[in-house]
Amino acid sequence: LVSLYASDNNITSLDVSHNTKLGNLTAGFNQLTSLDISNNIMLRWIEAQNNRLTGPVPNYFLGKTSYRNLSNN
Repeated sequence: LVSLYASDNNITSLDVSHNTKLGNLTAGFNQLTSLDISNNIMLRWIEAQNNRLTGPVPNYFLGKTSYRNLSNN
């Protein structure tokens, strides 16, 4: 799995931790409260806007992605 589109589904959890080849993740407009991407070493694009994510953005996350949208969390 290299791309996952899971937006607009009202999901509350999403486990992508075993998808190490995931490069693109679109999971906006859901009800996610956390999102662990620490094992997704190929991830370059992430959209997770309009969820319920809280807390600081981890440093490892900032360095690995070329595009990220985490607005309205």
